[in-house]
Amino acid sequence: MDDSDTQFNLRMPKTLRERIEEAAERSRRSATAEVLVRLEESFRREGIDPATGEPIGEESLAKVMADLSARLEVVRGLLEVGRDGDS
Repeated sequence: MDDSDTQFNLRMPKTLRERIEEAAERSRRSATAEVLVRLEESFRREGIDPATGEPIGEESLAKVMADLSARLEVVRGLLEVGRDGDS
């Protein structure tokens, strides 16, 4: 974070905070970084560039879609490994 960042106080249910902290630990990020990444991803899914608030151009959107596709392949691979281990 730099000097242009602002603080934002937020109330949330304790269980949600615990889930964020657990996810942050798995991702090796701070809780703040975890929340920011997840917020940015939610804007990207809507086709909005989180940095500018502008619609994502076709080229950037293609990159986001390729990234999501790659993540899906990883999940599929993990599921395959899990299935093989059940046999």
